[in-house]
Amino acid sequence: MDKFIKVLGALLILCSCGGCAGTLDDDALYTEDGCYLGSVEDIAPETTRVVASACDLEVGDIYVADLGDEGVGSIDLSCVAKCSKYSLALVSYDFVNVGDIIQLQVTAAGGSQNGTSLQDVALNMSEQNVSAESSPHSLDQWLRKNERIMAAQIRSKSKTTMTDGLVSLDRPSPEVGQVETLQVLKGNNNLAGCEAVEAEVLAVGDYVACYLDRSIPAEYIDQVEMNRLCGIYDSIAEYEHSLFGKPSDVDNDGLLHVLMTYAVNRQNDPTTVERLAGFFYSGDLYPIEKESCSNEREMLYMIAPDPDGLQGPVEPVNTILGKSPALFAHEYQHAINFNQRVIVNNLTRHDAWLNEGMSQLIEDLSGYNYGNYDEYQYFLISSPNGRLYGHWTMFHASYGASYLLLRYLYEQADDKTGFLRAIMDGSDPGIDNLMSAIAARSDITSTYDMMLRWTAAMIMSDKKASKDPRYSYASPVQNPSTGYWGGICISCSLEMPDGNVLLLEGIREEWLYGEMNSEILATTAKYYNVDAVPEQIEIQVPSKHRIMALLVRYK
Repeated sequence: MDKFIKVLGALLILCSCGGCAGTLDDDALYTEDGCYLGSVEDIAPETTRVVASACDLEVGDIYVADLGDEGVGSIDLSCVAKCSKYSLALVSYDFVNVGDIIQLQVTAAGGSQNGTSLQDVALNMSEQNVSAESSPHSLDQWLRKNERIMAAQIRSKSKTTMTDGLVSLDRPSPEVGQVETLQVLKGNNNLAGCEAVEAEVLAVGDYVACYLDRSIPAEYIDQVEMNRLCGIYDSIAEYEHSLFGKPSDVDNDGLLHVLMTYAVNRQNDPTTVERLAGFFYSGDLYPIEKESCSNEREMLYMIAPDPDGLQGPVEPVNTILGKSPALFAHEYQHAINFNQRVIVNNLTRHDAWLNEGMSQLIEDLSGYNYGNYDEYQYFLISSPNGRLYGHWTMFHASYGASYLLLRYLYEQADDKTGFLRAIMDGSDPGIDNLMSAIAARSDITSTYDMMLRWTAAMIMSDKKASKDPRYSYASPVQNPSTGYWGGICISCSLEMPDGNVLLLEGIREEWLYGEMNSEILATTAKYYNVDAVPEQIEIQVPSKHRIMALLVRYK
């Protein structure tokens, strides 16, 4: 035993001088040559340091390279152990030149491939995505733009006439069994008016009246199931009221009306990934003389079960029933948002990325975190194509980016409810609003700080390299009532309420080797895996853009 300890001690001394020639499996403690590194999770530090030199990096630490006014910089790695491993992120924190494509040049000088095949695994937008015009989310885009127009019309009036032009009715509360003809917007690509749907009231709660398209077969969703859903919607509504306030009530019935209808299914193309699942239409708050598709009340529209795909893509019954609570939480936030910002506080509606991000976050916080994992996984594997800000697209990746950022900031805020309410009530519609809300409740005081720490948190959580809550996401927690997981898991597996196991594969990186030319959009990042450590990394970016080079040691 004494002899073994002496030999091991010698190997450790050798390794500390850079002599780590072996390979290391993720869970192994030793290289084949005896160099001790330890399981990453076992040695992840409680506190992450931002160090002044890459030579000082230990596992879980961060180094930020200075690119200077010319956008040129280098990272000296000649001093580090060759068995160490790093993630490099080139991060745009440019919230000014948001329409630009930024050219990047990264060169790894003096490295070797170390047996790893060169990979470029970033997804190509032209192959993986559809255009914004053909995406079902384009209806969302039109709705958010329409809200801005309506907000401008309301804000042009004096404070004493804030509700001028809105519906003003005294509608009796709907009763179970009541049948009405309701209008549903149609046409994602060219809004082609609306479609009349005959619907029946199946349940009425404290805050919500639930309608079902009468063309939906009873075996897909019946009175009992609708009562259950309506009860869930009521509980979600009450929770959102506690955070944000209430939606409007232009018809004075005290209810928001929810319609599950095939008119939503018919707007989806079975051949595409992007699907419209539901929406809130602020035009419903205006008289039909002004908005021809108005139902003159607060309404949400939701996709319906269609297991045979007769009305659009196949939508299994259990899938629709499972996602409906999350969908309600998402769209209900939009209804509250329009009322609280536009009607009550005489503000413009939030920018789309912030409005949608708030809706994604409330799905999580309400206990029904159904679709966010798919959204942000798409962002992580398609990076740098998931733009956060500016010319925000309605693709899954952009929804995922907004949710990941807001969830991170929510965890950092010392007053979480105050943080959410500040965003709702803030006078600015976008990034200045968000920064004001988080700066008052954390030590994040600039977009530079925000993008640095958020990017580091994604990398640390992916690699499990740090336990510092400033630079990592809190572990997801399963809601005991719903079975859904709240919070972020960058790389892991989670068992969902239906028994399916969700596999999250982490950040898609390119292997850094030789000279690599790439491009990113403003407010996105490009990730590289520095598996074979070069002597030096050289970086060049356009000088007018705000780019940081973030290096994280994870082994």
